[in-house]
Amino acid sequence: MYRQCLVHEEQRDLQLILWRDDPTQPLSIYRLNTVTYGTASAPCLSVRCLKQLANDSTNADVRRIINEDFYVDDMITGSDNKYNLMKLCEETSTTLRSGCFPLRKWIFNFTCNEFEPLIKIPTSTSPRACKKLTLNENSSHKTLGIGWLNDSDEFYFNTEFESDCNQTITKRKILSYASQIFDPIGILSPFILTAKMLLQQLWLLKLEWDDTVPNDIARQWNRFLASLPTLKTIRVPRYVKDMYAMYTEMHIFTDASQLAYGACIYIRSINTNNQTATVRLLCSKGKVAPLKTTSIPRLELLGALVGARLYDKMSSDPNDLLPLSPAHFLVGRPLTAPACDNLVDTPTHKLDRYQRVEQIRQHFWTRWAKEYLSELQTRTKCRENTQDLKPNTLVIIKEDNFPPLRWHLGRVVRNIPGKDGVARVAELQTTSGLIRRAYTKLCPLVDPDEHQTQTTSEAVGSQGFQGRGHV
Repeated sequence: MYRQCLVHEEQRDLQLILWRDDPTQPLSIYRLNTVTYGTASAPCLSVRCLKQLANDSTNADVRRIINEDFYVDDMITGSDNKYNLMKLCEETSTTLRSGCFPLRKWIFNFTCNEFEPLIKIPTSTSPRACKKLTLNENSSHKTLGIGWLNDSDEFYFNTEFESDCNQTITKRKILSYASQIFDPIGILSPFILTAKMLLQQLWLLKLEWDDTVPNDIARQWNRFLASLPTLKTIRVPRYVKDMYAMYTEMHIFTDASQLAYGACIYIRSINTNNQTATVRLLCSKGKVAPLKTTSIPRLELLGALVGARLYDKMSSDPNDLLPLSPAHFLVGRPLTAPACDNLVDTPTHKLDRYQRVEQIRQHFWTRWAKEYLSELQTRTKCRENTQDLKPNTLVIIKEDNFPPLRWHLGRVVRNIPGKDGVARVAELQTTSGLIRRAYTKLCPLVDPDEHQTQTTSEAVGSQGFQGRGHV
């Protein structure tokens, strides 16, 4: 594709190559007249040429295909009508051929010979070049790095590793093998996360790239390699909707654990004829949990954020100005939505249909936030004797309803032990009298023993200074 784009004559001197086959020969200067693969500007220049051909086209469908259905030099497009699709292919091919971009290696998911008498595509790019693909063949067709069975219109994965059982397993080899699994739409996210979590464990062990991994990680990696052949059996329908869909829904699920979090999108369509539902996976995204210990609620929020970003990529409507945010997963609507009256305690017979639906929504999200989220956070209780606050210790008393500058001071009078003998509450003397507060609400300022020692040292230091002054 790059070699089909000529560089302006004034810019060709920027692509000079000095070369000679033998050191005894004089240097030869070669000038590259076309866009060169490997330069930073090559992708931009070649894609810009495609965009210009789209702008010059008078066919709106051809403009759409060139602008939206190309990934560098790969075109992936479709239509609900076979004849219209073949016609679009012919017109798109003619438009691109006018700019010296001939399309070839056509692959269809149907038999296209019947359309050849009606639609003329150059022989070098004939649709008959499409072949029946099976896993038994040595060669296979890939669409943006993913295997495509054009007869059944399904995606498949055929990742193979040449591994030796006696070969030393290192962090470098694990990363190299894991990177070979190309999964841009996240179909294999649960599978790939296994390798990512192993790499995370290796980073925690601070191993060098070529150090032998521990035996437990080696066993997990060998199990991972042994499961690779199952990838060949996975078939994912390319077209996720029902052919005769009456309406279509998009469902986003998010989840998290201490090890990983992620989200996935399913498309649910209802058939017009028999009212049956078809549910298929569209895409997913998974990530390994941070190394720093993070609570489950926070990881759930990270999973919701992943789901929001997946949804944002799904929408190409310029009029869709409202992105899906984590608030949709937490309260069922964006935080900027107009506030509704609290209808949780309102009797049902006093509500109309809209208010009843709003009441159900409020009731659900209230229970979800208070009952479900609180269970995700493991609360550890102090069960051992720690260092109690010493009497006369000066503390700051944290008040939730006041800013820090208005927090009061107090002195510890005594510690109050619980039934298990562990003190978690202290009695304090303040300007307003005696109060009791939990240790979590107290911030010690000065230890009375340290304060007494410091006072004594200051007194001694002051006497010494006076003595030296008399000398």
